[in-house]
Amino acid sequence: GGSFANLNATGSASLTFRGTGVSWIARRSAHSGLATVYVDKKKVATVNLYAAATTYRTAVFTTRSLSNNIHTVKVVRTGKRSAASDGSNVVVDAFNVLDKVAPKSPTSVKVLPARTGATVTWARGAETDLATYRVTRTDAGGRSVVVGTLPRTATSFFDAGLPAAATYRYRVTAFDTSGNASGFSATVSLSVPAAAPYATHRYADCPTATVGVSTMGQLQTAVNAAGPGTVISLAPGRYIGPLEVNVTGTAADPVWICGPRTAVVQGWGPTKPGGIRVRGSSHVVIAGLTVRNSQKGIAVMGSDDVTLADNRVEDIGEEALHLKFMTTDSTVVGNSITRTGLMTAQFGEGVYIGTAKPNWCVYNNCQPDASSRNRVIGNTISHTTAEQIEAKEAAVDGLIADNILDGAGMDEPSSDSLIAIQTNGWTITGNTGVNSPNDGVQVWEAFAGDGQDNLVFANRFGGTMPGYAVRLAFHELGNIVGCDTEVAAGGKGLSNKPCQL
Repeated sequence: GGSFANLNATGSASLTFRGTGVSWIARRSAHSGLATVYVDKKKVATVNLYAAATTYRTAVFTTRSLSNNIHTVKVVRTGKRSAASDGSNVVVDAFNVLDKVAPKSPTSVKVLPARTGATVTWARGAETDLATYRVTRTDAGGRSVVVGTLPRTATSFFDAGLPAAATYRYRVTAFDTSGNASGFSATVSLSVPAAAPYATHRYADCPTATVGVSTMGQLQTAVNAAGPGTVISLAPGRYIGPLEVNVTGTAADPVWICGPRTAVVQGWGPTKPGGIRVRGSSHVVIAGLTVRNSQKGIAVMGSDDVTLADNRVEDIGEEALHLKFMTTDSTVVGNSITRTGLMTAQFGEGVYIGTAKPNWCVYNNCQPDASSRNRVIGNTISHTTAEQIEAKEAAVDGLIADNILDGAGMDEPSSDSLIAIQTNGWTITGNTGVNSPNDGVQVWEAFAGDGQDNLVFANRFGGTMPGYAVRLAFHELGNIVGCDTEVAAGGKGLSNKPCQL
């Protein structure tokens, strides 16, 4: 601790302790003499503290053979010295109590499926010198790895991002402050089934048309009259927008608005209204067409179970696809998005979920925009001026998976990642990204309570990327980065947080 006690007259130093061993730590010097060591009133050693060159913090006596009980160690100054010494001083720097008794193996170990992986739980041990727990995972091939090291207060561990169609076995070990390890706990197992395909509607699933249209007037009329099971098919051609959609289908019979890509909903330019606006709708599928040359692409507002599938959205003044104002349980899948932000660069996101908190009173009656449980899957996004995909505060529990992202052309200084998360509970996996101006994924706590419990794993980032594959601004908030993330050469590496196996 920075000091020691020096005895230069008759006397002793002693310590009573519980343990299985003890070390006497001292200074050796040319002025030091002989001391006698007693353990439980029994003389066990005579120690010569002389050294030609002074050394500090030296273990001059150690015993490790004591019973795990109460003991007393005593160092007595003899007043004697070796022939080489010019003094008989005795120094005590510290007594270090040693322990060879391991903690008991953890009990009540269980494993349950959780999100993309498994949660392992156990009962906390009663030992007062517990230090850490380690969780070991063994896969079907017999390969074992320590996947988590937890503090003594922990009783659970979340193993995120497990590959499917496999069985995993878990064991927990306890360690004390002396480094003694318990035996393994009982083994618990979890079988992860093969991943089910994402259940969603695609352009290829468009049913036989119930209504065919070839002009914007016909299209708007058909949409206004649509109900459960209506299938509107667009003929190739231009449909000068905007198109307003306010319809209700059912889970069994959604309302379909189907392209092909040569059916183009077109505005009057990237600074003027156009595109498609879906308001207060439920169970609607917009698939396979093109939206081009308008301020916004497709905006979904106050709706649920809306699918935007296999559309091409290009030459847009601000956001290409925007789910907002409490839009929930909706899917953006298989779309091709390019050239956004032609009017306002900072609003040129490819896919934007929710509303920034400072704008809740402007656009959402001062209520949190809980546009939650939305999915962004398998889209190809390039040449956006702002983030390719962004999720804002209160839009929780979403999925961003298997998208192909190219950040070339991002020119807004505040937009420096391909994917930006400012909310909680999102899973970001299987995405491929290149050419970020800084990071691949950023998770931020813009306001207290945001940016927590997000899982980022099995993504691949290449090309030019000077930052991290995954940057967690507040990485103590339950966010997990998988070590299976691939990272571009020349940047800062995988993450500013240790990754999880």
